[in-house]
Amino acid sequence: MNKVATSLPSAPIKVLFLAANPDDAVPIRPDRELERIKDALRLTDLAGAIHIVARGAVGPRRLQDAILEEDPDIVHFSGHGTTGGDLLLEAEDGGARRVDKIALANLFALHSKRDKRVVVLNACYSGAIAEAVSQHVTCALGTTRPITDEAATEFAMAFYKAICCGQSVREAFERGKNALELAGLDPSQAARIYTRDGVDAASVTFGATPSPVDDSASVLLLLDLASNVTLAQQEILSHIQPVEPHVLCATQFGARPGHAGRVDDYPGCASAITRMLAEARALASEGQPLRYYVAGLGALPLFTHLGMETSSRETDFTLLNRRKDGPWDVLSLRGKTEAPAASPFFEIVRGLDRRSRSTERIPVYISTNYEMSEAAVDEFMRERGAHPGDIVEVWTGRSKNLDASNVAQVMAELRVVFEKLHDCYPNRNGLALFFAGPAPLAFMIGRAINEKIVGDIWVPNYFNQRYEHALVLPYRPRVARVLQHTADDELARRKILQELRRAVGFLQSKLEQKHLPSALRDSEGARFLERLRAIELADEPTGDTNSIDVSERTMTLGHGFLEALRKVDEPVARARIGQTLLLRKLYQFVQHLPSTTDEGRAGFALEEVDFWADAIAVQALACMEILRRGEEGQEHARDIVTANIEALLAGIETFDRAEHDERRILELPERKLRRYLIWHLQCARAATLQRVEDLERIFDSRLVVELAPLKGHLDARWDKVVDGPIHDTELFVVLGGRLLRIPSQGGFNPASVIEAIRTFDRDPVRKAMKFVREQHRTVLTPWVR
Repeated sequence: MNKVATSLPSAPIKVLFLAANPDDAVPIRPDRELERIKDALRLTDLAGAIHIVARGAVGPRRLQDAILEEDPDIVHFSGHGTTGGDLLLEAEDGGARRVDKIALANLFALHSKRDKRVVVLNACYSGAIAEAVSQHVTCALGTTRPITDEAATEFAMAFYKAICCGQSVREAFERGKNALELAGLDPSQAARIYTRDGVDAASVTFGATPSPVDDSASVLLLLDLASNVTLAQQEILSHIQPVEPHVLCATQFGARPGHAGRVDDYPGCASAITRMLAEARALASEGQPLRYYVAGLGALPLFTHLGMETSSRETDFTLLNRRKDGPWDVLSLRGKTEAPAASPFFEIVRGLDRRSRSTERIPVYISTNYEMSEAAVDEFMRERGAHPGDIVEVWTGRSKNLDASNVAQVMAELRVVFEKLHDCYPNRNGLALFFAGPAPLAFMIGRAINEKIVGDIWVPNYFNQRYEHALVLPYRPRVARVLQHTADDELARRKILQELRRAVGFLQSKLEQKHLPSALRDSEGARFLERLRAIELADEPTGDTNSIDVSERTMTLGHGFLEALRKVDEPVARARIGQTLLLRKLYQFVQHLPSTTDEGRAGFALEEVDFWADAIAVQALACMEILRRGEEGQEHARDIVTANIEALLAGIETFDRAEHDERRILELPERKLRRYLIWHLQCARAATLQRVEDLERIFDSRLVVELAPLKGHLDARWDKVVDGPIHDTELFVVLGGRLLRIPSQGGFNPASVIEAIRTFDRDPVRKAMKFVREQHRTVLTPWVR
């Protein structure tokens, strides 16, 4: 059959960028992919050759409507695919909605009269979908294997650059593959090309003509976060030229306002602001400079977050602020980075005149109107478990207005402050930023911070004469970790998987009914062992998730979990983690709980089952090892039990490292905090075991350990996330119907315990739980004489 040469329109190419990131799927960053594609084109003369229309949170109806309304040349999908040949779109409740390849092919069949169309599926396992769709479009791209966010983005940037240069789809595809090679990524992650019968991808080209640049494009970013105040948009717009910018409000992107700007969910508002800024960037035509206007009412940390989120390449900002006495200030930062002045705006600067060896977190106070309350700063730092040592103070010495005449000077002085901070405190453990002044000051502070050298910053909000935790900046929402897929990395993960396969096989052959707790004796225990021995652990990593399906007798481990296990040095510890995982997942299956990697975030009732799953797994493994080792096991029972509890804790940490960050749990659910506390206290109790006969006494009663009250907020799933303790936070322990209360005191600091758990630092938690154990020995360790 002869191939048909196909050319696409010579007008600017219209790309419909569709993104779906369901709440219950592995988080990805389609917004970053879109932004990097745009940035790559902005840095060339190609930006006007392409017009990108972005639609997020795409579900079935939104997908169908978008293609009908936009009639694009290229449909680009960024999201998830499944091994079964489905795309994961977003349901109305934010969860995943599977759409199969037949339905997608039928959708494009409805638009097949427009035969010059390309579909790019930047999603795992999308090859079968692309093949089905290709019969109704010119050609489609999809991959037959998992693909990382990084690889998807690198490929897309190179692909669209080549398309804009007039190269064919085949040539653009090859440039995308080469971009992966140059970036040190596996080029096999690149998509394959599927064409309609008779079409040659090497002949499919785009002839695009750059559109003229409109220098007057502008957008108003409005932080409408004070629920008790209605912002007068028309009054704000009267101060803006041109008079009709695009207006984007934080509440349109999911931010929930609070009284006087004090919101309940700071991270949620920060995420909304990030989405708002991404949408603003998407509004500009390619290659078009964008003029930003910033106004609104809200907590100052959120304005600082917005300032930090803006790119250093974005320099055209105008800040609008209404003073308490009525007049408006219109503050232009356009191209202004320095301004010499006879006298400084900030007349008092303390703590930046010498080099310090301090390794503590450094408090920084910046104000245009109030002298620092050292007591309030000190209280906040202690509540967060930090020692308030050296304090940097930058303020005007008297109340001053930030206005058009001094804004450039203030911006320059703020930049100098943060440069000196880096030089004067090179060994610091981050910053804590306190400020007083108008919202533009907070925004400018964010612009002045170089996040590459400053490190993480605590940014509290001042309310009712005290500071309360708001954000840690730069704000990092929970995202999927980008794993390296070099040959060495793949080999290391496979080696760990083989270790776990051997450990699981050993468990299946050696665990007997006599090793099981009394709750799993007799016929129930026999069924438990039968199910255990029937399960087969897959010999290859599968995606980024872990699952166990007892009905299908399979257990799979994801790349992310195996990568996190590389941080566990001892093979014996890794083996125990794998065995514990299998037993607790099996018990959860028996209790009709679905398999999940979202450890510790079940509902209140399911938290009870979670405890018993942990207890049964640890007790069974410890008992098996003690009996198998005979007299030696009897002598070392205490060490064996504590080692298995430590393995459980290491397993919980492994999930958190895979889900959050290597160094820190970004968002700590209160239920997960309880789980950590329970098993750290169980470990402290086990360390006092004197007889094997007392083993069951550790595990046969429900133990509750909780810090309360705690400051926090509700996340997108309405689960409470811990921000930190307050001044009267205590530890509550319930065991055998007895309530124990441990207030903050020498030897026990709630803030330090929470921070240690966040940062995977077990030693401070061990010491705190040992202190609790010794304070209440008769209840917690009655076997000790």
